Amino acid sequence: MTKKKIGLMIGIVAAIIVLLIGGCMAYDYLFQDLSGMTTAEIEAFKKENPYVQVSYTVTIEGDSVNVIVDQNTTAVYLEETAQLTGMIAQADYLQHLEAIHLGDIALTGTALSQLQDAFPNCLIEYKYITILGIDYALDTTEVDLAGMTSEQVDDVIRDIKQLSNLQAINLIDADGNASLSLDDAVKLYTAFPDVQFSYAVDLFGQHVTTDMESLEYFKVNIGDEGLKELRKLLPMMYNLTYLKLDTCKTTDEAMAQLREDFPDIEVHWRIFYSVFNCMTDNYKMWTIGGLMDKQITNFIHLRGIKYLDLGHNFFTHLDFMENLTDVEVAILAIGQLEDISGIKNCTKLTYLEIFSNRKLDNDDMQNLSGLVNMEYLNISNIPNMTDLSFTDNMTKLKKLWCTLSKVPQEEIDRVKALHPDCEFVFLPDGDPTNYGWRTNPDGSYTARYALLREQIGYDRDDVSQYPKGELKEEITYESTGITPDD
Repeated sequence: MTKKKIGLMIGIVAAIIVLLIGGCMAYDYLFQDLSGMTTAEIEAFKKENPYVQVSYTVTIEGDSVNVIVDQNTTAVYLEETAQLTGMIAQADYLQHLEAIHLGDIALTGTALSQLQDAFPNCLIEYKYITILGIDYALDTTEVDLAGMTSEQVDDVIRDIKQLSNLQAINLIDADGNASLSLDDAVKLYTAFPDVQFSYAVDLFGQHVTTDMESLEYFKVNIGDEGLKELRKLLPMMYNLTYLKLDTCKTTDEAMAQLREDFPDIEVHWRIFYSVFNCMTDNYKMWTIGGLMDKQITNFIHLRGIKYLDLGHNFFTHLDFMENLTDVEVAILAIGQLEDISGIKNCTKLTYLEIFSNRKLDNDDMQNLSGLVNMEYLNISNIPNMTDLSFTDNMTKLKKLWCTLSKVPQEEIDRVKALHPDCEFVFLPDGDPTNYGWRTNPDGSYTARYALLREQIGYDRDDVSQYPKGELKEEITYESTGITPDD
């Protein structure tokens, strides 16, 4: 251990003063070795002998270099790790230090804590810290923690906090696996949420890595309890943009909350209604068969719908359409609609059949007034509709059909003048889908209706009316080769 050399001397001036004052100071104190004293005893001695000048030195031994500190030293520069032991052991004699400079010495977290505890009022300057046996500069941006055990997590968290510029942590070994459990990885991530983690875990039969861009499960018994495990991992998946749980026994409520909590990830799942089902990211939905209000409550989750056919049903409202902001085609004809306010957000609509909803009136139809991209509008057989002002801002109208009409001629003339390039049909009777709405005089489909049949998938072998198959391509005139009418 380090040898302490502590000596006491009486300053010449102090000695003279002592002699002049009373001559009572014994010469035995002129040079007295008090090396066995503690710092507290030295301080007590100084108070009892105020005219005695106390001088001492402390030797901090290293492997090859010793550092000498006296009572006037304010800063120490260490060169060897071994010197730290001496510093800590003799801390009682070094509390007057203001700074300890460690140069290129790499500290372990434990050594740093011991040093800080030993010198609580001292500036400790260091450039390197040792984490799991590897020395890192304090300005490092990446650390490799592959192979770390659960028992090491708390110490590693303490040590990593010294790395203020850290951007990435690797937890995956050369074989693509991580030794840490999911809970331990989450604990580490929670301490450093702004750091990018490379981590891997086997979850519900799939090897999941945090760099994945998409994650899909099909007919895996995850359930809402299992979803809690998945939730732990999702914040660490920095590249993930798409998550699909198809028929995984999760509830709509739990999946909707997951989607809300992770807005940067497209979260999709399969909803079940009546005897039918549909993925929430389907582009199309085609269901006729007497759906009631209680059977469409989970339609609010269908964020991906572009092409929608829900004609011939018995539900009374369109609340679910508040979230269908991407819908472009909607067939809602021959129904029991009473409240269509939910359609107001569907501003991408270009094609709408809402005919034969006989309970609607002028006030209800005003909910269509903001659908400024509308091109094809069939509002036939709505006997309580006499005001067409909701179409005034539909400057892109190409066809407006209104058979079985009760609209006054004066209003008809006003609307025709407002939309001179639009094709109109106003008749007091007649089939709402006739006269060129869906078919030409020769019985062939109009171009727009032919395109609609492709968009909804009426003639496709791979999808039925009951949307078990998926339709996720955007269908246009160009993609189908159909030539527009105009």
